[in-house]
Amino acid sequence: MPRLRENTTRSRSFLFLTAALALAAAEGSGIPVYVPENGFIGINVPLTRARVGSASTRTTHPHFMIQLGTAAKAVGVTNPILNPYRLRTKGEILAESRNPTLLQRLAPMSVSCSHPETARYVGRRQGNCGYCFPCLIRRASLAHVGWDRDEYAWDVLTDEALLDRRRRRGADLRAVISGTFADRPDRDVLRNGPLPAGERAEFTGVWRRGITELRAWLAAGAQGELAKLVESLA
Repeated sequence: MPRLRENTTRSRSFLFLTAALALAAAEGSGIPVYVPENGFIGINVPLTRARVGSASTRTTHPHFMIQLGTAAKAVGVTNPILNPYRLRTKGEILAESRNPTLLQRLAPMSVSCSHPETARYVGRRQGNCGYCFPCLIRRASLAHVGWDRDEYAWDVLTDEALLDRRRRRGADLRAVISGTFADRPDRDVLRNGPLPAGERAEFTGVWRRGITELRAWLAAGAQGELAKLVESLA
C-alpha cells in the first residue's frame, strides 16, 4: 500500500467516466458514452496565470478524453467516448435547442453550481450560489439567449463586496474579469493541454466565443462599482 493517499476529489470525474464505460461495455462494444459538456468549459483555458494546474480542471478536455479512450482500448474496452458539444459554447447550446420553450421552463429548476450548500450556512436561498465559475458561465449563457432572470444566493452583478480581494468568495468573478477583458494571444488556448491535430483553430474559436459571452453579460448587466470597473477595462 502506498504511504500517501489522495484525499482530494480530483479523481471523481475519472471514476464517473470509467463507471459509464463499464455500463456501456456491458451492453455492447458499440454503445457510446456521451459526455455532454460545452467546449468552453471542456478546454477550460485558465483565466489567469494563478489558475493553471489543478486549479483549472481537465475533466472533459479533448486531450484527456483521447487518452482515456486509448487507455480503455488497452484493456479491451472499445466503446467510443463522445462529447457532442465539444465545439459549442454553453450559450450556443441553449440557442440551438430544438425546444426552447421547454428548455426555458426547465432552466430555473436546474443546478450548475460547484457548491450549492454554501448559502445554507448564511441563511440565503439554496440552489445556485451565483459566484462560482460554473454559475458565472451559467448566467452568461442564459444572458446569451435573454433568460438571465433566475435568483441566486449572491448576485455578482450588484454585490460590490465580491470585488474585495480579501474575500475568497469573489475570486472566480475577479478571475473572470481579468481573463475576459485582457488582450490574450491565441497560444493561451494550449495552457491546459494539447489539442487534437487539425482542430486548434476550432477550439480557439469556441474559447474566443465563450470569452465574448462572458464579456457581453458583464458589460450589459454590471451595476455600481462593477460597472465602473468593466467600463474601464472595455
